[in-house]
Parts: sequence; C-alpha cells; structure tokens
Amino acid sequence: QASQQQQAAQQQPQAAGGSGLSVQGCQNATVGNIVRGTYSQYSENHQRAVYRRSEQVNGLDVLVYYWDDRDGPNFCGWWFGPKVGGDQVWAYNSERSMTPPSAGWRVPYDGPVDGTFSVNVSGADGGASPQQQAYAQQQHAQQQQQQQLLQQQQMQQQQQQQQQWAQQQQEEKMRQQQQEQQRQQMEAQRRQQMEELQRRKREEEARTRLEQHAALTARKSINDLRAATPENFAELCQKVQEVLGQELPRCGSMAQRCQQDAAEQIEQARQRCEAVQEQRQRDEERKVEETQAFEEQQEGHKKQLGELVGLVEKAEATCGKLMEAAAPLEGGAFTAAQAADLQKVVNAAGAETKVACKEALDFVLAQRQRLEPASALLLSTQAEEVKKFVDDAREELLNLQKRIAECLTLAITSSVTAKAAGDKAVKR
Repeated sequence: QASQQQQAAQQQPQAAGGSGLSVQGCQNATVGNIVRGTYSQYSENHQRAVYRRSEQVNGLDVLVYYWDDRDGPNFCGWWFGPKVGGDQVWAYNSERSMTPPSAGWRVPYDGPVDGTFSVNVSGADGGASPQQQAYAQQQHAQQQQQQQLLQQQQMQQQQQQQQQWAQQQQEEKMRQQQQEQQRQQMEAQRRQQMEELQRRKREEEARTRLEQHAALTARKSINDLRAATPENFAELCQKVQEVLGQELPRCGSMAQRCQQDAAEQIEQARQRCEAVQEQRQRDEERKVEETQAFEEQQEGHKKQLGELVGLVEKAEATCGKLMEAAAPLEGGAFTAAQAADLQKVVNAAGAETKVACKEALDFVLAQRQRLEPASALLLSTQAEEVKKFVDDAREELLNLQKRIAECLTLAITSSVTAKAAGDKAVKR
C-alpha cells in the first residue's frame, strides 16, 4: 500500500487499559490458528484503533487495523496482518465502521465471506479512572473532529475530481468534436477529390471517344484511296483533304498519325494510278501493234491465198485437158498405134497436171505460216475476229489442198488407164 510510511508515523501506542476484542471461528485452519484469540487496543491508524493479539505467532504480531480509501476504494476497510499497511494480510472486511465489524470477513482477503469468522468488541470504560475517561473522551472528540475534517477533505477531493472529470469530459467532447470536424473535412475533401477525379475521367473518356470518332472518320476517307483509279484519284484526294481539315483538330494525339497515313495512302494511290496509266498505255500500244500485225497477216494471207488459188486453178485447168485427152479411152476399141498415140497424149497431159499440182503443193509448204495462221496470234481484244480469221484460213487451205489432191489423183488414174488401154490394144 502506497501510504505505508505515513501510516507508520501516525501510529501512537496506547495504554493497555483500552477496549479489546476476541476472534473466534474461521474455516481456514492455517489462518484460524493465527487470528483466533484475544486482542487489546494497541495504537491508532486512520482515525481508528489498532488492536494487537495478546500472543505472537511465529514471532510475528497479529494486528487488526483500519485503512481508508486514499489508495482506492478496494483497499478501504479492516485488515488482519502482521504490520499496519503491510503487504502480508490474512483477512479483510470492507466495512467502514469505527470498530472492527463482527461478521462479513473474507478469508483469505480476496476469497469468499467466511460465516464462521466472528469478532467481538469488549469495552473497558466502566473500570477506568476519571483521568482515563477524560482522556478517552478527548481522544473521541479529536477523532470526531479529524473525521469531519477528513470528510471535508474527501468532499473537496471529490468535488475537485468531479470538476476535473467534467473538464476532462468537456475536453474529450471538444476533442471528439474537433476530430469529427476534421473527419468531416477530410471526408469532404476526399469526396471532392473523387468527384474531381471522376469528372476528369469522364472528360478524358469523352475526349477519347471524340478523338477516336474523328480518327475513324479520317481513316475511312483515307482507306477510300485504296480503290482509287486514274479517273477518280483527284476527286478522292480532294475529299481526303477536306475530311482531314475537319477532323484532324479533333483527333488529338492521333492527328499526326492520321496525317502520316493520309500522306502514305495518297502517295501509294498515286503510284498505283500511274502504274495503271502506264499499263493501259502499254496495252493500247500492244493492241495497236497486234492489230497492225493482224491486218498485215490478213493482207499477206489474202495475197498468198490468191497466188495459191491461181496455182490450184492452173492445176485444175491442166487436169481438164487431161480429162479431155483421156475421154476417148473410155469404152472404145483402138488399134495398137491409136492406143499408143492416145497414151502419149494422156501421159503428156498427166505430166503437166502433176507439175501444176506439185507447184501448188510446194507453194503450200513454203507459205504455210501465212496460209494457216497459228492460234497464238489470237488477241484478247479481238479474239472472236481473229478466231474467225484463223478458222476460215484453215478451211480455205483445206479446200484448196483437197482440190490439189483431186487433180493429182486424176492425173495418176488417167496415166494408169491410158497404159492399160495401150497394153490391151497390143494384145489384140
């Protein structure tokens, strides 16, 4: 206990003739052997008498003393112990009576109440002298005065404690209010920051959507250049420039990239259109060349075909003479001399026909490329016309060759017939 040294100074030994007490019972055998016995008033502590057992236990005094609430309400009351205010105690009673209470003792001090433990206080005033009685009254009056003073001090302390507690409560309330205000301010700032962040986020999203839409519109116009032709290239370029003029200011960070893409697409489209123009020019030149070559071939074919027709007609003319010369041989009777003459005439006409046929065949072999155009000369632009020309040329050549073959066959047949007729006449 904190006031142990003060208590030691307040202890005043008393005369042996004061009041006494006796202790009985106690269920705890160890504590009972210590506390049971008779006690006499020994000294004073905290405006109460201190009692000491008439006999020591193991060389220790057994005291009964009172302790006020200076160390807290849990330490206020009557105690059994070897020393006033000491740490070693055996029993405790929380009553604040002027004399030790008869019942309600706890053994040990923090245990349950022992109903068998009893303290009986006995007075000794009847046999005291007048001086002792006067001294006792004086002591009692001083105790009453000290008790009143103590009560006043306690009330003042309580008032001060209440004031301090009220002040602490007020300060705590103010502190909590300040904390609440700070919390509200911080919450308002946080809410304001969140709203600002959300506003910026919405603005950023709106700006991004606007940039994306503008960039998409620009790229769509730029992509139209992929289908550019020499005829609409200038128109598409003008349209791209107009769209870029409208959309680039809204493209934001994508403006530079869109402008680069536009320049690249325009250049690529220009190169493609130039390539198309060049290819068209080459196709036109090739067409002119092929048309000219075709016309030349037609002209050469016509010329060569005319010469071949002349040679075939010449062969057919000699073949006609051969047929006239060989006509008498059909079914007639001839002498050997007549047969020999006819044979000579027929052989001569046959030889002339063969020469004419050979001349025509040699001409066909020499001029076959012009007389029979190859299919490789077909032009994509004039396929039908060229095809008809080639087919007609082949058909004409075949007809002419057939006529030559007929003439040649007739010449051979006539020669064989004339020889047969001469052989027959000689046999006769």
